[in-house]
Amino acid sequence: INVITAEWMKKGDQEKNDVMVAEWQMLVDAFKDNGIEVVEVEARPEFEVMTFARDYGCMIKEGAVIGHFRHPVRQVEAVAYEEKLKEMGVPIVARVNAGCMEGGDFWMIDEHTLAFGQVDRTDQAGVDNLRDQLQKFGYTVVGVPCPPDNLHLDMIFNIVAPQVALACIDQLPYNFLQMLKRRNFELIPVASEDMYKHGCNVQCIGNGKVVAIEKNKHINDKMRALGLDVIDVPLDQILHAGGGPHCLTQPIERPELRRDERRGAMKVLICDHADCMMPDHALEIETLRAGLGEDVEVEVLEYEDDKRNEFYEHVADADALLTAFVTVDAEAMDRAPKLKVVSLNSTGFDQVD
Repeated sequence: INVITAEWMKKGDQEKNDVMVAEWQMLVDAFKDNGIEVVEVEARPEFEVMTFARDYGCMIKEGAVIGHFRHPVRQVEAVAYEEKLKEMGVPIVARVNAGCMEGGDFWMIDEHTLAFGQVDRTDQAGVDNLRDQLQKFGYTVVGVPCPPDNLHLDMIFNIVAPQVALACIDQLPYNFLQMLKRRNFELIPVASEDMYKHGCNVQCIGNGKVVAIEKNKHINDKMRALGLDVIDVPLDQILHAGGGPHCLTQPIERPELRRDERRGAMKVLICDHADCMMPDHALEIETLRAGLGEDVEVEVLEYEDDKRNEFYEHVADADALLTAFVTVDAEAMDRAPKLKVVSLNSTGFDQVD
């Protein structure tokens, strides 16, 4: 980020390329030591800031999205990254051909929602262009306008675990924060001034592990307090050059999470009085998984009036409820913050608040 580099230059800091290379190697080693396959793209002297591998585009489940750099000095980098993607057999499913989009602005909020920061390098035309191209895959594309001094969205927002994120809350728009709240995100607050220290610029590598800049101890300790394993890497010179772990990496493929790791995986609760329940629910479960995906969790519960609290416990994390005669009153709604659908296989809906 240019403003960070400019501030360090004012203080008399000079480029220490050998130190920067050593820090980069420590980052690569940290990934490899934690079971991450690292694919390196050959450096080319004519690509001045190619080390920030994040920004050429982004990855979705279907393949790669090639962005468009705002500044011409970086536009030539896309060729090298695209060549590597083709060599790896990664399909290119979209390409920004109007406006600009850089990968530091991209976040996959959930399986169906893609957020693109509109900060300094990604513009409205780029977001609109990708919305048109990606809707065929079933994605909702949202723009997140933020003050331009932040450069990219990953400088003020970073998902560090399922539904857990670092956030410079003062720098993020209200609508985006509300969207995260509705999706039950837990936000770890980061002070706006810590943006200049790359406090949010970390890299989640799964299994509760996060790679972060060593000197940001107060932020790293907040993640540790939530049970995350923070891997400290000294990136002083790379920070002075305007980058962090997230800037330097572009995840190509992530392993599927087990259902118990997927805090956002869908859960359907089938619940009714014993005399209303089918003796076997194989057909319902098969139908739900055919329509919603094999990873949907289907739970069956026999309802008893004198065990209402048991119903509350099971519906608490459900996304959908399938019932005929169980009363879904205001308290049930309050106890089920994730509930999106109540489906009734009975006549009328007077038992739903």
